[in-house]
Amino acid sequence: MLDHFSHSELACPTTDQVRLASGFGEALEKLRIKLDEPIYLNSACRSPLHNAKINGHPRSLHLYDGRQPVLRFLSHDASLMSWLMRIHPR
Repeated sequence: MLDHFSHSELACPTTDQVRLASGFGEALEKLRIKLDEPIYLNSACRSPLHNAKINGHPRSLHLYDGRQPVLRFLSHDASLMSWLMRIHPR
């Protein structure tokens, strides 16, 4: 797993699986190191089963990707968002 993020932070609460967009975990690690302070994730990815269980949107950006909820969390800081998008383009 990643050095600064636990399995439980990244995993779907229902299936315990971690599925992140290719290269996103590495980009998240680089961001954590650049910030030099903790980043707390409360929802990185969801399985379709978990998404249905919590009445999530059928096209939720949480569905087995992880990238979009984190990007939304960071969107308040344009410089961080710009940096992350450079190291991990969509």
